Amino acid sequence: LMEVEDGASLELALKLPPAMPLRAPDVQCRRKVGLTDTHLRKWLLSISSFLRNNNGGMLEAISMWRRNAESEFAGMEPCIICYSVVAATNSALPRLVCRTCNVRFHPGCLYKWFKSSGKSSCPHCQTPWSAS
Repeated sequence: LMEVEDGASLELALKLPPAMPLRAPDVQCRRKVGLTDTHLRKWLLSISSFLRNNNGGMLEAISMWRRNAESEFAGMEPCIICYSVVAATNSALPRLVCRTCNVRFHPGCLYKWFKSSGKSSCPHCQTPWSAS
């Protein structure tokens, strides 16, 4: 279990088979926060292949997963609309970037901002919105 932000966490589960050294453990992510399915699938496949092919230990596999997760969220700035790294609605990370000020926003937060303000300008620098 790795806490990304208050109330938002990633959880990795390794299920050991009865024929343990002959079969590799089943690797699952029970809670995924801020990761796309594709990204998560790559992590799980790398851990599975590490356990299966490299005769790697479970502790090393868990450490590898934790390093991947920590590097993914390191330096991630919160969305300045909701003040959160992980969106409460869909557990996404801020991925829309203003080309002028380089501030990141959650897509849902930015949509609500545009709708409520009646204009399509960056909430931070107020220039007309142009995402990268």
